[in-house]
Amino acid sequence: QTSADGGLANVVIWLLPDKDAGPPQPHPSYQETAEEEVVLDNKDCLFSPRVLLVRTSQRFKATNSDKVAHNTRINYDPDPINPSIAPGQSINHAFPEEQRLPVTVSCSSHPWMQALLVVRESPYMALTDADGNFEIKNLPAGEWTFQFWHEAAGYIREGNIDGKDVEWPRGRHTVTIESGKITHLGEVKQEIADDS
Repeated sequence: QTSADGGLANVVIWLLPDKDAGPPQPHPSYQETAEEEVVLDNKDCLFSPRVLLVRTSQRFKATNSDKVAHNTRINYDPDPINPSIAPGQSINHAFPEEQRLPVTVSCSSHPWMQALLVVRESPYMALTDADGNFEIKNLPAGEWTFQFWHEAAGYIREGNIDGKDVEWPRGRHTVTIESGKITHLGEVKQEIADDS
């Protein structure tokens, strides 16, 4: 989904830690949400929100605000689920293992209903808003690699940052974070095929 000025919503960005070192210790500001409940609702025969960020330590709830039953099929590996949720009811589930890519969510009763769960251990992840903006707060200083992904393009592999063509193998882009400073990625332009 793009905004009037071309901003691309629902690009997912997550920290890709070094395999040997693992993810950095989260900033204390993330502790208050470490076990927070995150909710995916069935509302007006759509999933809301369309893309949901979930940490492996957080509690997940799927609810049904509609007047008809929905099933919420979540293709989580190694434990996919497909519960039927009656009107006004909800289910709870844990996702203790992070997933390499966003996990698809669907309703077999209403095939147009689709959503994505981004299940990661580290809180250092974000989702672009309707104007294509995002923010990841309180990153530790250092050189960090992030992965960029969108459901229409998969990994964001190439684009243009402030007029300069860039290539991001497998959607990976490395950024140097300086202590006490705000790091701006700049304006990234990405072509997404229009299926309309």
